[in-house]
Amino acid sequence: MTSCTHFRDRVGLRLRIGVMKDVNRGIMSMQTAVDAFFVTLSV
Repeated sequence: MTSCTHFRDRVGLRLRIGVMKDVNRGIMSMQTAVDAFFVTLSV
């Protein structure tokens, strides 16, 4: 029983870490897009 919940917690943690990485990547790409947008505006 405990091993089952432990396994589920580990899978959930791994999923959460993956989601956080995806979110960070999305934020980074959004940042570069915004930077490029402002660069084109200033030029």
